[in-house]
Amino acid sequence: MKLPLKVRILEYAIEKNSPFTIDEALHDISPEYADERFCNYKFMEKLMRLFLGVNVLKEGHYELDENGELHVEYQITDFGKGYYASIPGHEKA
Repeated sequence: MKLPLKVRILEYAIEKNSPFTIDEALHDISPEYADERFCNYKFMEKLMRLFLGVNVLKEGHYELDENGELHVEYQITDFGKGYYASIPGHEKA
């Protein structure tokens, strides 16, 4: 069974445990959700803001590219790592 995208992003961030961009997350996760139209940059950006707002993720390095687009790196917080056991398949025994 496929995890809801929001939960899968949380799992991705915890398991990666290093900075990542939305583009990197989409590249790694989108094949699992190829039949889902909501697996796109705009929706992923909303989820990142949600996770930032509740201290699950934090912003790291950010920069503007040559086209004036902002690229932000995100990283899981210690608080966010605490949710790992609540993700289906990762329950503590």
